[in-house]
Amino acid sequence: MFPDPGASGAFAEQLVRREDEAKIRHRLGLSLWASGNLEEAQHQLYRASALFETIRHEAQHSTDYKLSLFDLQTSCYQALQRVLVSLGHHDEALAVAERGRTRAFADLLVERQTGQQDSDPYTPVTVEHILDTVNSQRALVLYFSMAAGYLYSWLLAPGAGILKFHEVYLGEGVSDGGSDFQEGGGSGGGGVVSGSSLEQHIASAREALGVESYYSRGCSSSETESEAGDLLDQQFEELNNKLNSVTDPTGFLRMVSRNNLFNRSCQSMTSLFSNTMSPAKDGNSSLPRRSSNLGKPPLRALYDLLIAPMEGGLMHSSGPVGRHRQLVMVLEGELYLIPFALLKGSSSNEYLYERFSLIAVPSIHGLGTSAKAHSRRPGPAPCGGVSMAAVVGNPRLPSPVMDRWLWGPMPSAEEEALMVAELLGCQPLAGTAATKERVMSALTQAECAHFATHISWKLAALVLTPNPESVPGGAGANVGVGTVGRGAGGRRGSSGRGRKGSIGSGYTIPESLHMQDDSSDVESICDSPPLQEFLLTAADILDLRLPVKLVVLGSYQESSSKVTADGVVGLTRAFLAAGAQCALVSLWPVPVAASKVFVHAFYTALLNGTKASAALADAMKTVQSSKQYSHPSNWAGYMLIGND
Repeated sequence: MFPDPGASGAFAEQLVRREDEAKIRHRLGLSLWASGNLEEAQHQLYRASALFETIRHEAQHSTDYKLSLFDLQTSCYQALQRVLVSLGHHDEALAVAERGRTRAFADLLVERQTGQQDSDPYTPVTVEHILDTVNSQRALVLYFSMAAGYLYSWLLAPGAGILKFHEVYLGEGVSDGGSDFQEGGGSGGGGVVSGSSLEQHIASAREALGVESYYSRGCSSSETESEAGDLLDQQFEELNNKLNSVTDPTGFLRMVSRNNLFNRSCQSMTSLFSNTMSPAKDGNSSLPRRSSNLGKPPLRALYDLLIAPMEGGLMHSSGPVGRHRQLVMVLEGELYLIPFALLKGSSSNEYLYERFSLIAVPSIHGLGTSAKAHSRRPGPAPCGGVSMAAVVGNPRLPSPVMDRWLWGPMPSAEEEALMVAELLGCQPLAGTAATKERVMSALTQAECAHFATHISWKLAALVLTPNPESVPGGAGANVGVGTVGRGAGGRRGSSGRGRKGSIGSGYTIPESLHMQDDSSDVESICDSPPLQEFLLTAADILDLRLPVKLVVLGSYQESSSKVTADGVVGLTRAFLAAGAQCALVSLWPVPVAASKVFVHAFYTALLNGTKASAALADAMKTVQSSKQYSHPSNWAGYMLIGND
C-alpha cells in the first residue's frame, strides 16, 4: 500500500511548524537569559529542547533532516546547562548534560529495532534515572561536561547521590570585566575563545612526557615529508567524511564527531548559539572562577583542574578502600587525551591509578545499557568451556599503499600478536591472513579482540590486509579463528576456520568513493586497492553485532597518525555501540619491549579472573616497577573505555 501523499504533506508541514517553534523558543530563551530573566529562560529552553527531541523521534528515518538540526539542538542543551548552573540547579544541569550525550545513541537503537529496550530511547533522562544507574554500580562516578569554554563536573556516589559540583571557566581572550558573550562573533571578533587552558595543559603534559617527539621525528627529515603530512591530513579528512556519509546510515558517527567538536572549549562563544545575544552578568550568572594553573607543571595543573576540587568526595567513606575501588569518569572532547592514571596531588605520593581502578565512559547511560544488552545478545555457544578470540597482527600491505600512506611493515606487532595468541590459546590472523573480510567474520564470533595493527585515528579506522582479489597477483593464507582456553595462561584450543563472507561478502562501496587522485599519481596507485578494501572503519564496525567483551587497540601507531580526540571517540564509540563492553586504547605509541611487558601482564591478570580495570592497574604497576621502563611514557597512556 502506498502512503497517502496528503498525509505525508501534512506530516511534513507539522514538522516544519514544530521546527519553527523550537527555533523561536530557543532564541526567546537566549533573549530572556540576556535580560537576566533566568527562570523564564529556563522554561523556554526546556520547551525548545523537548520540541527538538519530538522532531528527532518523528523524523527518525530522515538522517539528513536530523543532522541539519543537530548543532542547534546541541546549543540548546548547552545553553540550558548554563542557565541551570546559574540558577544553582546543578542536579538538573547534570540531567540535561546526559541527554545531550545519549541522543545520537537513541537514534541508533531505534534504527536497529532490536525489541530489547526497556523503554523508549527518546524518553528524556532525569536525575532519578541517573541516580538509579549510579546506585546499581559499586563505583564513584566523576562526570565532566564542557560547553564553550566552561567545564562542569559532578561527583556521584552509590547511595549518596551528588556529593559535589564544581565549575571552572577555561576559555581565554575574554576579560573578567566583560560579559561572557560578545556581539558580532566570528573568528576575528570579540567573544572568541581562541584556545583554552585545558588544551594547553594537555599539550604541555604530552611534551613533558616526551611523547610528542615521536611524531615530530616522523616528519623532521625534510620539508617535503612535512608537506606530504599536510596533504595526508587533508585527504584523510575528506575520505573520512565520504566513508561515514555513505556507510553510516543512522548518522550516529557523524553526530558523535560533531558533538565532540562542538563541545571543545576552543569553539567561539557565539558559535554556540543561533543569535548574538549577550547574557547579562548579574548576581546569579557571573563567571565562575577562571583556571589559574598555567604557571604550574602540566600534570599538577591537570590534577588541580580536574581532580583536586573533588578530593573530599573521593574519600567518601561508603566505598571500599584501596586500588580496587573503582572510579568511573564520564568524558567528552579533549578529556579523552588526558593520562588520568598519572595525575596526583602535591600532598599525595600515589598516582590516581594507584588509588582507584579507572575506567572511562561516554555517558552514564552506557553503564546500565552495555551489560543488559550483552546478557541478552545470543552469542556463540561455548563448547567445552572455551570461548573465541580474534588476534590480529601486522597486516600485509602492498608497496604502493605503504609508500603513499606511510604505513610500513610492523614485525614487532606480529610478535605481539603471536604472544597474545599463545596466552589466549588461539591462532592469530597475521600478515596476509589479516584481511578485512576475515577480521570482520572473526569479530562476530569473538569474546576478546586484540589488534596489533596500524591505526588511522584521522579516519577512525584500523589498517588491515587487502583481500587477495583486490591486489594483482595477491594471495592470502587461510588462517582461521582459534579458541580461548580459560584459566591462568590459557590452553590451546582447536583452530577453526572463520565464517568467511558472513559479513564481508555483503559489504560494497560505491565507485564514487574510490580515491580520486590527479594524473600525476595514477602510476603510483594503479596497482593499489581502494582504501575501503582494507580499512576497518568505525562505520564498518557499527554495522556489526558483536559478542565481544573486550577490544584491545595496540600501541603501534605511525608518526603520520597522531592520536586525536575525534579518533578515540569515533572508534571506541563504534565498538561500544556495536555491542563490545569495553575497549583499551593507548594515547601514544609505546616502545616495543615495554608494550610487550604491559600486554603480557594485562592478559595474565585477565586470565586469572581479574576485572579489566583492575588488570589495567596491575599491568601499569608491572611496567612502572621495572628498571628499564619505569618512565611514565611507557605505561601511563593506556585508557579503558566502556563497561568493566
